[in-house]
Amino acid sequence: MRALAFALLYFFLVPLAIAAAATLLDKKVSFTLNFDRSAVFLLLLLGFFALKNRNRLAALEDERAGLWETLLFGAFSAVAFSWYFLIRYFLPGNYVLQNFGTVVLASYGAYLLGSAALWVAVFGIGFTAGFVKKFSKELVLALVAALFFIEFSLVLQMNWKLFSNAVTALVYWLLASTTSNAVMALSECCAPLVGTGDFTVLIGEACSGIDSISLFTLLFLGIMAYDWKTIDKKRALAVFVPGLAGIWFANVFRVYALILVGAFVSPGLAVGLFHENAGWVFFVVFCTVFWYLAYPLVKKKKD
Repeated sequence: MRALAFALLYFFLVPLAIAAAATLLDKKVSFTLNFDRSAVFLLLLLGFFALKNRNRLAALEDERAGLWETLLFGAFSAVAFSWYFLIRYFLPGNYVLQNFGTVVLASYGAYLLGSAALWVAVFGIGFTAGFVKKFSKELVLALVAALFFIEFSLVLQMNWKLFSNAVTALVYWLLASTTSNAVMALSECCAPLVGTGDFTVLIGEACSGIDSISLFTLLFLGIMAYDWKTIDKKRALAVFVPGLAGIWFANVFRVYALILVGAFVSPGLAVGLFHENAGWVFFVVFCTVFWYLAYPLVKKKKD
């Protein structure tokens, strides 16, 4: 029951409260960060962890949080999340650009402090101490994985224009090889354009492939965490890089297919049903094929 309460608070009520406050105060974010990816990553990581360690978790002493713990750490959590809100929505744009690294660290720090305080408010100091003592090794590994994922996502996001231009160039090459009126306009300042004479699209951040790369990395780390003892780490790293390349090329073919649908079938179908659903279809198909082929390679051989 406490796990459900924490999940509802952390993954639903806190984000909703932040979004509601921004709407009421008519504020827009000073800078963009994909905290939703971090939340999804944490949710997936917690799910794998709970499933893998359900027997050890059940053996932990069920020491509930006292009223003072809930109130004190709940208040601290609210202050930390408020700090995060102020950083994200009230800092001037020029200041953010000049101190981007510091601002990102401060915002993530505030969010992590709020998350930790919320955990203690729900589960209590006694349970948290026992949990940390019993799962110290797993927590260190999870922290390393989380830091890697966050840093990796930030690097991708800050370079989305580079990925967009690369997608545009490859899609143009495919179109030029299969149609007679391919067009392209690369850009260093905004989204590039590609298509045919009858149907063109802008390749913004959502079509750059960085979301697919982030989700593939998230899934990869989740599977590694779940089967940590039975996976050969060197072979897993060896298949990870071609997996990243493969999921990005899958996005290239998705954009190529979208333009063909828009040019030769229906523009409305392309920007509507196809655009909204093709990404997940390509992602699921690729990951299914990838893990079907890669999983036997990364599993440790039994003696």
